[in-house]
Amino acid sequence: MKKSVVLAVILVVVCASTVSAQPQIGDCIRLKASSALGVPLHPGPGNNGVSGRLPDQSRANITAFDDDTKWYEISSDDGSGWISSRIARLLCNRRINR
Repeated sequence: MKKSVVLAVILVVVCASTVSAQPQIGDCIRLKASSALGVPLHPGPGNNGVSGRLPDQSRANITAFDDDTKWYEISSDDGSGWISSRIARLLCNRRINR
């Protein structure tokens, strides 16, 4: 009985550690473009207008999050704007040093 409880706890810990964490405000992220044009930057959350673009695999900091649309406001040396949370990949739990 004790052995199965210990194995169950180990399994839960291992599974929890493999789940990808959601980026938070202040985190640095890598952006994944869905086209050769790069990552579109939008003027507001849920706004499909394009105000700029960043190259694929760019790094940026999350500066805000919109709960309704699940979009992030980001800032990088190359530009800032809003992006869909689907294209953000967590890199680390700290800001990018510039």
